[in-house]
Amino acid sequence: MKMKMKKMGTFLLAALMAFGCGACGELPEIDIDQTEEIDPNRTQLYVGMFNGALGRAWMDELDRQYEELHPDIQVIVTPGKSEFEDGTLLVQIAQSQNDIYFLSSNTYSTFVESNLLEPLTDTITEKIYDEDGNFASDTGKAATQSILDTMYDPWKDLFKTDDNQYYAIPNWMSTPGIVYDADLFEDYGYEVPETYEELIDLMDTMVNDKLTPFVFSTMDYITLNSLYYMYAQYEGLNDFYLNSTFKGTDSTLGEINYQNAYLLQTQEGKKASLQFAHDLARTDAYTTSTTKAGLTHLAAQGEFVRSINTKETGSQRVAMLLENSYWEREVKGTIDDMGKITSKYGWGARNFRYMLAPTFEDSTNTKHTVFGSTSNSYVCINKSRPEASKEIAKDFLQFVQSRKGLVTYVQNSGCLRAFKFTMTPEEYAACTPFTQSIYDLTQRSDVEFVCFGKINPILRKQTTDFDYNWMFYTEAETAVGGGGDGTVPVIGRSAFTMFRSYPRLTVQEYFDGFASAWDEDDWQLSYYDKLDDKYKA
Repeated sequence: MKMKMKKMGTFLLAALMAFGCGACGELPEIDIDQTEEIDPNRTQLYVGMFNGALGRAWMDELDRQYEELHPDIQVIVTPGKSEFEDGTLLVQIAQSQNDIYFLSSNTYSTFVESNLLEPLTDTITEKIYDEDGNFASDTGKAATQSILDTMYDPWKDLFKTDDNQYYAIPNWMSTPGIVYDADLFEDYGYEVPETYEELIDLMDTMVNDKLTPFVFSTMDYITLNSLYYMYAQYEGLNDFYLNSTFKGTDSTLGEINYQNAYLLQTQEGKKASLQFAHDLARTDAYTTSTTKAGLTHLAAQGEFVRSINTKETGSQRVAMLLENSYWEREVKGTIDDMGKITSKYGWGARNFRYMLAPTFEDSTNTKHTVFGSTSNSYVCINKSRPEASKEIAKDFLQFVQSRKGLVTYVQNSGCLRAFKFTMTPEEYAACTPFTQSIYDLTQRSDVEFVCFGKINPILRKQTTDFDYNWMFYTEAETAVGGGGDGTVPVIGRSAFTMFRSYPRLTVQEYFDGFASAWDEDDWQLSYYDKLDDKYKA
């Protein structure tokens, strides 16, 4: 890596000088958070970073490491949120000073079609790493690996365009699901459940032991991600991934294509995931009273970690949390405050763990299939920047994607990425127990990762909201309740809320409502008929 930059160095400096002060000029409005003083004796690399749940510790450490290797380069990080959302960034990226972006939730196809992103195919297919993912130029080993070689297969499809090019790579990958307090499990002698039936039995045992099994936010994306978690496990990688491609063979439904993709609404994994929402919603003792009233994700996280101090909270201890895998970073402030009172409650001291989704008796999936979101989080390079700046950005990207870069990212974010890599024992020990538990998944041969993304031309035309609607939007009917006759319509996607709001709504009724919402005639008229003819062959 060092050798590579030394070879580029003279060219880069000369090229940037030729472009004058463009890289040092006044920042446009999109770069409002950039405050680091510019060093006129170094060449600047401008990095736009969505600063949300993961925080910025991972980027600050990558920044430090890169500058240490390349003292002639100054990495200027521009953190932001709303300015990096689609509507704003689409308009401003061409005038932005940022060379490379680490984004959270953006419509990849729109940026590609708008010709705003630098092609990255050559950069990510270049064989520069050895078999362990380290720079071959540093280890003296053969260069056998590229960025693309280390990427999980579903994400390769996600970012490959129709002309077989890449303009971005995955950024962060969350693994939503059940977080459990392993200390509590050890205290009470609980085994981690392997089947759904064992999970229900465990929750009943917890209630008898005067514990509360779950707390979670009733915000849509939290509860719906927990359904993806169950759905993916039931269906397995191939069948679940058909929801992204709309092309392939389902183990039960047979051939799936753009014309009959509505049939995926009848996948049995949907029903299994709905059963989970139903069971949590209908058994009051399974969740905290605050969950029933509605919680933000931050409040739910705080309740989970604070519940160990039952004297202070006046409530029962909570065993599990439904969340995305970046939850620990979001609640770090609360954990740090608890650590000031006693170190045994401080950062990294408690044994929180990720629980693989339980298996289902009637499922044919023989692996542990882990749902990885978000598929619309990616790293890209600004096409409008000077060529010299883009060359540095590509080098920085390859640095971030080395084994050490991936380790640094995960250690400091608590979130996985959609790439294969390994940690040394020393690197592993530097992670919190929860981060260790999600890293452990990547080292198991019986675990596979799958995403849901807008790969096919039908999904690419839809808004972001379509994702959750495609998976869980129903037009169901159920009994009126309260002794009345007749039925009442149940329309929407918020399964947990609807099971609580409609006491007579059954899992089967909700499931049957998928077929009503996504019937054949409407599918043909609203989606298939609107496709370009080249997709109808």
